[in-house]
Amino acid sequence: MTLVHLMRHGETEWNATGRLQGQADIGLSETGRAQVRAQRTAFDGFDARVVASDLGRAVETAELLGFGAVLTDRRLREIHVGDWEGRSVGALLTEDAFAYRDWRIGKYTPPSAETWDAFRRRAVDAVRDHATAAERQARDLLVICHGGIIRAILDGLLGLSPERFAAAEPARLCTIRLDRQPALVSYNHHSALVPNGETTL
Repeated sequence: MTLVHLMRHGETEWNATGRLQGQADIGLSETGRAQVRAQRTAFDGFDARVVASDLGRAVETAELLGFGAVLTDRRLREIHVGDWEGRSVGALLTEDAFAYRDWRIGKYTPPSAETWDAFRRRAVDAVRDHATAAERQARDLLVICHGGIIRAILDGLLGLSPERFAAAEPARLCTIRLDRQPALVSYNHHSALVPNGETTL
């Protein structure tokens, strides 16, 4: 059995102002850095395979947690939002609230954007590959990524469609028990990891 911990990066300036980032390489805000630093001591002694999205906000989150140079995987990037990149959520809701709602639940693709099915497939493939490597090492897996990746993994591995849960919050974790019957252990919790890879809820 492998525990897969999915951690969203800390807040960015675009998160704070309600702009869609997609794969734009936006760095952490000062608030985001503080959110991540507040979690650092919880990872003292934590032994796991650690992998991050190759976007700067995820890499910086890993560094601030004390992991230094970590393995990165571009398959763990946020969904590509096409023409919506950089747009404010408020403006999108004003233009077409139904399109924005349907995009959030994987049922609409903005112009030039990545489809939900393609995004979910690459996210699941990446996590399965790294979980297999972690299991061979008798370790758990920590993935530092994006809110969309977390939604895609819950959908692809557990069959939990995006409309069934709230958005992943910055610098929070979701933990999945990955075995013959994958199960959600916790969602949107502060990092309360202990050295043996279990979670305290």
